[in-house]
Amino acid sequence: MAGKRSFLGGAVAIFFTMTPAPARALDPTTPVTAYIHDVWRSKDGLPQDTVQAIAQTRDGYLWLGTLEGLARFDGVRFTTFDTGNTPELRHNVVLALSEGQNGELWIGTYGGGLYRHKDGQFKRFSQADGLPSDHVRAVYLAPGGALWIGTTGGLAKLEDGKLTTLTTKDGLPSDRVMSIIEDHEGSLWVGTSGGGVARRKDGVFTRFGVAEGLSSDFVWSIHEDRDHAIWISTEGGGLNRYKDGVFSVFNREDGLPSERVMPVLEDRDHNVWIGTDAGISRLIPDLSIATHSSKTGLAKDNIRALFEDVEGSLWIGASDGGLNRLRDRRVSVLTARDGLSARSVRTVYEGRDGSVWIGTDGGGLNRLSDGAISVLTTKDGLVHNDVWSILEDSGGDLWVGSAGGGISRLRGGRPFDRLTTKEGLSSDAVSAIYEDRQGRIWIGSQGGGVDRFEHGKIHKGALGPELAGTLVSVLHEDRAGDLWIGTSGAGLFRSSAGSVTRFTTANGLGSDLVLSLHEDARGALWIATSGGGISLLQNNRISTFRAKDGLYDDLAYQILEDTRGYLWMSCNRGIYRVKKSDLEDFAAGRLKSFSSQAYGTADGLSSNECNGRIQPAGSRTRDGKLWFPTMDGLVIIDPEKLSSNTRPPPVLVEEVLVDKRPIASEAVVPPGRKDIEIRYTALSFAAPSRVLFKYMLVGFDRDWVQAGTRRVAYYTNVPPGEYVFRVIACNEDAIWNEEGAAFSFSLAPHIYQRPWFFGLIALTLALSGFGVHRLRIRRLKRREAELVRLVAARTGELQAALSSLKEKDERIGADLAEAREFQQRMLPALPSPGAVHFEAAYRPAELVGGDIYDVCEIAPGRHRVLLADATGHGVQASLRTMVLKTEYDRLKRDERGPERVLEELNRRIAGAYPDMELLCSACCFDVIEGEDVSVRYANAGHVPLLLAREEAVEEVYLGSPFLGMVEDAELNSIELKLNPGDRLLAFTDGLVEQESPSGEAFGIDRVSAALADKSRPLVEIVSGLLSEVDSFAGGAAWADDATLVAIERRRARD
Repeated sequence: MAGKRSFLGGAVAIFFTMTPAPARALDPTTPVTAYIHDVWRSKDGLPQDTVQAIAQTRDGYLWLGTLEGLARFDGVRFTTFDTGNTPELRHNVVLALSEGQNGELWIGTYGGGLYRHKDGQFKRFSQADGLPSDHVRAVYLAPGGALWIGTTGGLAKLEDGKLTTLTTKDGLPSDRVMSIIEDHEGSLWVGTSGGGVARRKDGVFTRFGVAEGLSSDFVWSIHEDRDHAIWISTEGGGLNRYKDGVFSVFNREDGLPSERVMPVLEDRDHNVWIGTDAGISRLIPDLSIATHSSKTGLAKDNIRALFEDVEGSLWIGASDGGLNRLRDRRVSVLTARDGLSARSVRTVYEGRDGSVWIGTDGGGLNRLSDGAISVLTTKDGLVHNDVWSILEDSGGDLWVGSAGGGISRLRGGRPFDRLTTKEGLSSDAVSAIYEDRQGRIWIGSQGGGVDRFEHGKIHKGALGPELAGTLVSVLHEDRAGDLWIGTSGAGLFRSSAGSVTRFTTANGLGSDLVLSLHEDARGALWIATSGGGISLLQNNRISTFRAKDGLYDDLAYQILEDTRGYLWMSCNRGIYRVKKSDLEDFAAGRLKSFSSQAYGTADGLSSNECNGRIQPAGSRTRDGKLWFPTMDGLVIIDPEKLSSNTRPPPVLVEEVLVDKRPIASEAVVPPGRKDIEIRYTALSFAAPSRVLFKYMLVGFDRDWVQAGTRRVAYYTNVPPGEYVFRVIACNEDAIWNEEGAAFSFSLAPHIYQRPWFFGLIALTLALSGFGVHRLRIRRLKRREAELVRLVAARTGELQAALSSLKEKDERIGADLAEAREFQQRMLPALPSPGAVHFEAAYRPAELVGGDIYDVCEIAPGRHRVLLADATGHGVQASLRTMVLKTEYDRLKRDERGPERVLEELNRRIAGAYPDMELLCSACCFDVIEGEDVSVRYANAGHVPLLLAREEAVEEVYLGSPFLGMVEDAELNSIELKLNPGDRLLAFTDGLVEQESPSGEAFGIDRVSAALADKSRPLVEIVSGLLSEVDSFAGGAAWADDATLVAIERRRARD
């Protein structure tokens, strides 16, 4: 290119030095391979894995053009529009998307013409309406409101409802139009296949081709940047830049991975993103190019579409690569990929010279200094490669405690001495090392209590018998000179003036598993525990803060305080922070609750699972950064530069179903039994798994329902009346859209429920009352004598009948008890725990019930689970269940997917038992164990599954008819990947619909909360839920049967 500059191909700083940018856009200082990279494919709901066009409409939805239809995405769910479910669409191949002037979506298809999607309706424009061709390659909305359409037959303009065309006859160099833009001067630029670029100014086309300096006449896309340069991507000619009448060309020599360049996009920070058939490249303002490809983790290399959303994330459509998204990390992570000697980091400590010492599991001791990592292992004289604790003493020596080798002492960065049980240590598993103000070294170990090193000698059990044999997690000397010792199981100890005082849960401590201590500037002691949240010891009073009060988790491995008044904690679900003043106000009774903000894999952590139970399990370095060890690397957070999403998420009510049928807003629903299902969403793509909702059915709910991450609401037995459903939501930074969305509807009453009906009845009764009264008096006198005679006769008959009924009742009771025992025997034995742990529970409302579950192994490492709920309960429902179970047993070992099994089961019961009214809801899923664990799930009218991941509990739902309702119903399935620790719960509606004495339903939120509690074993959660419902109902009889089947992917250490 003219005036060629030197290009920086890969000279970038090591990733951990990156700090998140304050703006919600891709930070140009981040290596292009180091952004958070998310991928969605067809298994996640995308209609097809080639994404060719991306757009975002002003309501917040993301729209995707694929080879198998149009998809709408809200960050969690895909909704597909194709020829199968949208009659207006004539073709599924979508190549172009553009938002219109009034928020409508324009869709260009290859063979079906142009479509407008507005207010949920599609309108088609075709050759019959004036388009030059039904093969549409480009759609562009000009600033003035005109819509330009590029086709294989020329250029079209839609303005004021009229279509006009421009072709080669009008000066266009080729009729195969690939891209269109209008520049800042109002000139139209048209990229063509074979004709180069044409600029239309004042109604005249000027051609730019190879002869004029363009590198190729096949043009894929055109883009004007903020400096008014025109960027032109070509087939085989690289990327062209046209500025001040001169073409410059970027190709392989300049750092592009390929000269087949397709989409081009300039982001809000003036970086140019370039899609090629060899990956995506970023060209920053200094003209250096960096590339991300399949070699560095991109799903596929052939890039077809690029789009920057309103939150600053970059969306990438690839051929056979699904939908990709790059977004900024809020936190930095240093991993084995950056040079650490092991994946799992146990401890981190800052030395006096600013070096950061990092203890690993199996990789020895790492030192980070001036951006470089060096490693010390047993080969270099370290006593053990599992490093647990680190301390630099006042003399500059480094003490390194290990998991089983005792202590290494380093001087000048090299080992020179070791301390083990041979030298007098109580244990070689050293978990805490601390130097007090007198220069004495205190050593805490696992099972050895506390030793003291002073004047070159080890004093074993230095604090007396009270701490002998304890598991020491942390040591700390407070400002008064007292030594505090936190233990795993024995609580907290204070050694003061030769005496030892113990604090436990009996004194108000949250838990006796004390993991770390933090003394703040005012001398208050903050105590991190396992299972008991965090406690505050101040003025001889202990206050405790738990998850039920607003703490993110009841586990805290480490507490660090930043300069902005926040306490930061680590746990097995990520890292979280709480404003310290909120905790103090809560402890003083000035606040009823408080909130926490969590950070996890959605923010850049490689693993949510942090490490702890040793000292230090986190450090604040002198520059204010916070360092936390995790199972996959070391997390670095700079609180001063932490970005936040200040954009409230748009909230929409997507669909309202009454008795499974959609209704429109303001609809008046006819009288009858009403099951109401309301689907809503909030469009924040930065961290959709952390978007929270509240909803209220005004006129029915007394207060807001805390829905968590759930995006559907269910109502039953709603009385007639006028209602407004309101829903609000917040993003991952707790920025609420308080206005939210609303949906109004009315439920019409039956005639007998209308006020005038009662008035009519009252009037009729009043008019007839007098006559009826006189007539009744005469009849009563005649009957009095007759009744005296009959009483004597009937008394004898009733005594005989009572004796007969008692005998029959005893026989029926015995039959029902036998039926109950038979039904219980039908329940399967659960598989022995392997990679997946199974639990189940069954509670019929009466002696026998209409729920059934089955678990069977259909192939090695593949278990199939069925959960079904027949209509009604009691004897009739149990008979329906027997029929269902009989038919299912004939099908369950079919190695086809669960959706095919449910389809065949549906055909059999709908076709063979038409008179039984055999309707039931059911779900079926296969648990497949291999290198990973996955679940293939199908549904037939059943309530959602609950999937408890590290960060949140998700609802998994597939809309579908009941079994037995539609004989030829077609069902779908989805595949879910289970990570270690993930739990999946299937249940019947009897669990959530049981009511309290006040009429409140137990609800899905309480079930979600129980499932999310990773401190409770799965068996305890399953059995405990039934007990919780019993207590919630105040001992009342169950209204419906309840069945639960739960699975958990076990962690490697379980």
